[in-house]
Amino acid sequence: MARRDTKNRTKYWCSNHVPGMSLLLADFTAHDYAPHRHDAYVIALTESGGADVTSGRVTEAVSPAVLFVSNPGENQSARMGTSKQWLYRSVYLTRPATTFIAGRLGIGGIPRFAKSMFRDTDLVGRFARLHRAFETEADALPRTNA
Repeated sequence: MARRDTKNRTKYWCSNHVPGMSLLLADFTAHDYAPHRHDAYVIALTESGGADVTSGRVTEAVSPAVLFVSNPGENQSARMGTSKQWLYRSVYLTRPATTFIAGRLGIGGIPRFAKSMFRDTDLVGRFARLHRAFETEADALPRTNA
């Protein structure tokens, strides 16, 4: 059974700059995610604490050194276990968001991630800065009329 705590805090919002992109900032003291799927790409980083995340058939620990990604439709779940906190940021990219971003980058196809965990401190840092920029509406992407 999923653990719940009234000290848990979340902030969820939709981007004003990228159609179909939503963002989450979560600060959990006790929370587990039952098995579920998203219709969007999920990209997340842990800022503090951690959890064991299952994506597909693989379970790995997320921590501040790991960028987690999942493809649309992949089964996933998470369990905090003995962690006292799980502070993380995530982005959800639906088809309109990936089409918009791919168009801005000049790429035709949308990638499919072969793995869920990336241990790359530079990548983690860049994603954290990007997420914070969207949080403060200070991103460099121009507004779209779409």
